[in-house]
Amino acid sequence: MPGSTVDGLGCDLSRMRSVRALAATVTDTHGRLDVLVNNAGTVMFERLITEDGLETTFAVNHLAPFLLTTSLLPVLGASGAGRVTVASDNHEAIKKVPWDDLQGEREYAPLQAYNRTKLMNVWFTGGLARRTVGQGVSAYCVSPGFVRTRLARGARGPFALFIRLAGPFQAGPDKGAATTVHVATAADPGPSGGYCASRPPPGARLPVGTPAARVRSTGVHPGTPVRVATSGP
Repeated sequence: MPGSTVDGLGCDLSRMRSVRALAATVTDTHGRLDVLVNNAGTVMFERLITEDGLETTFAVNHLAPFLLTTSLLPVLGASGAGRVTVASDNHEAIKKVPWDDLQGEREYAPLQAYNRTKLMNVWFTGGLARRTVGQGVSAYCVSPGFVRTRLARGARGPFALFIRLAGPFQAGPDKGAATTVHVATAADPGPSGGYCASRPPPGARLPVGTPAARVRSTGVHPGTPVRVATSGP
């Protein structure tokens, strides 16, 4: 926006101490936050463990935005209309979550690990929307679509070939960001807890899972199912 200033703050999302430090800096420096966009993510094509003893994809894609968002709830609420977006896609590929093997110690499949975190993002957003009713905070899941990024740069074998061949059919970063920008800035992006996509499938609903699964992922007893909201850039 004209006349705005930009502050660059670094954070290593694979390190929970770094996430806590970022939240503390934002809180101490600004005191209020209007919008939090959780968009960063990774997919690891080999199982790597962080300094916290966590599988990296699980840590970066789910635990980091969970920790960052919940740590920043006071400053989001201070704005009176704080808004949280969480990028999630490919979650529909997951039929169940191995609760006794979230770290992939018994079996690690890179794309399954990634897709599970995206489903957990959906559950977290739904739980967050319920937890923050009346607190001046709304939460939305956003699907960026099939975007041309370097997310799969570590891919090998047939999937690496697929990514190369799919390049011309992927959306550019500007188009990929359009729905997120819309949800972050629109006067009324729809009810809190919505799943926003530029082209959701007809009759789409979030895979909210079983009540037990939602409780495990969000720590909140499930209420009504999360709704689907359509948006456009």
